[in-house]
Amino acid sequence: MVLTELLVDFSKRQQALIGDLLVNPGHGFASSREFQGIGLSDDVALMISDQFFEEFEIPFREKIGAAFGGCAIHSCGNWSRKIPAVKKMKNLVMVDGAFAAETDSDPNDAEPFAEEFCRTGVVVNARIVGDVETICAQVKKLWRPGMKLIVVTYCQDPAEQEEAYHRIHEICGC
Repeated sequence: MVLTELLVDFSKRQQALIGDLLVNPGHGFASSREFQGIGLSDDVALMISDQFFEEFEIPFREKIGAAFGGCAIHSCGNWSRKIPAVKKMKNLVMVDGAFAAETDSDPNDAEPFAEEFCRTGVVVNARIVGDVETICAQVKKLWRPGMKLIVVTYCQDPAEQEEAYHRIHEICGC
C-alpha cells in the first residue's frame, strides 16, 4: 500500500510539472491529450498465478487507476492466458502487447485479445514490428467490429511502412 501511495503522489506531482503538455496514459502506450488513465508495466504478471494476481495486484492497480481516470496495463511476453484475470480490473482502459516475433521473442496470441476485448471499451495497443505481410496477418487476427484497436508498427523501409498503414486501414474498414 505504501508503494501505491508513493506512486500516485509522485505521478501527480510529475503530471503537474508537465502541465498542458501531458498525454495519457503515457509510458510505452500510444498516448494523447484525449486519452485517460495511467500506463503501468506489469511484466511480473506472467510469473504469478491468476489467484495471486487477483488478490495482490488488482486492488493496487485499481487504486492507482482511480486516481488517474483508469489504468493501462503492459506486459512483455505472451500474456494472453492472463486476459481473464486482467479483465477483472474495474478501471481498465487500455492493454498493450507485442504481436510479432520481431517485437518480442514470445509474442501474444492475437485471437484471445480480439475475442476478449471486443465491445468492452478497452483499447488494445498492438505493437507489431516486421514486414507488411506479418503486420497485416496479425491485424486480421486482432480486428473485429466493435474493437478499439491502435496498431503501432515499424517497417525498415518507409515505403513499406506506408503500405502497412494503408493496408491496416483497409482491413479495419477505416
